[in-house]
Amino acid sequence: MNWKEWNRLRLVSDRFGKIGSTPHLEPHDIVAQVRRMADYMKKRATGKISFSLNTNNNEILIVPVSAPLFDWVIENL
Repeated sequence: MNWKEWNRLRLVSDRFGKIGSTPHLEPHDIVAQVRRMADYMKKRATGKISFSLNTNNNEILIVPVSAPLFDWVIENL
């Protein structure tokens, strides 16, 4: 198993471990968070899927969120 696969497995395990627990919320720029996840998903998706994120490039929206759980939501959408 290579390092990338190991990190992915650890991430999935961490996400499942958080199910049912009270999330730890921290302030994050939700626009940047969605942008990072869109970039991540573009790399994993086939060429038949297109992604579009319509925001101002300078837009910052700070909200309390559990980053790993939020990323999981975006990935599942």
